[in-house]
Amino acid sequence: MEKIIKTHFIGVKIIFFSSLIAVGYYFIKYFFDFSFVYLMDNYFGVNYVFIAETLSLLAILLIVIILIAKFVKGSRKQNFNINWILIVLILPFILRIVLDPIYMFPKMVFDINAFEDTLAFPTKTDWMYHLNYLFLTALLTPIIEELVFRKGIITLLLKSKFKLKGTIIISSVLFAIIHINPYQIPGSLLSVAATFIMGVFFAYIYIKTKSIIYPIILHIGINFIWYLRRLNNLEYLKIIEILDFGILYWGVVLICISLSYFFMIKYYGNESE
Repeated sequence: MEKIIKTHFIGVKIIFFSSLIAVGYYFIKYFFDFSFVYLMDNYFGVNYVFIAETLSLLAILLIVIILIAKFVKGSRKQNFNINWILIVLILPFILRIVLDPIYMFPKMVFDINAFEDTLAFPTKTDWMYHLNYLFLTALLTPIIEELVFRKGIITLLLKSKFKLKGTIIISSVLFAIIHINPYQIPGSLLSVAATFIMGVFFAYIYIKTKSIIYPIILHIGINFIWYLRRLNNLEYLKIIEILDFGILYWGVVLICISLSYFFMIKYYGNESE
């Protein structure tokens, strides 16, 4: 009995520590964002949010790399598998369709757009704006989040003897929680549900391949697809209106769900390491 209690206590302690890592990343990011914006605004007389966010993410990336190098031990050898490279390049397109019903749920049920107004880019933007946006959201952010939630938290959970399913669920829940935006409710809650599913894929791929490269590539691809979605917001909504959530719409969604299951569970799940 004492051994069982001790085991559960250790498990709760590890989950709590993992949660602290996730929450710490969330608050450190916003602290750095605020600090760099404040410094630039007050000492340099400029308010370039993108530059401040870039400096913030680079600082966080440096901290994460140092902490992982110190505390996360493991093989640094990365074995590249052409099959996995192909799947993480194709999967972002498939997942975007799989997750579409989640994002479009309010429109399907209540005929309202929960957060569509926040998707369109500002009307006056230049190429530098989009380049900065891509650099931040489709490169730096995926690298940092994969290092924190997959390389860091998953490694911690697995070394603490957590089962694979529990590890995937815990890391994905934490990954989803830090994407809550209190200023975009209920749209943010829909994003959290979708982010949890994406986190499951990232975690599964990391555990299966034992390489952080593949989830990083997948994460970059998904964020890039999201950028294209925002860039072509009106055209996308027109397509949704035409499909009207009918047989064709759900047929495409079910095909993509089947492809996801086949490649990730049925085929790659049985593939030897």
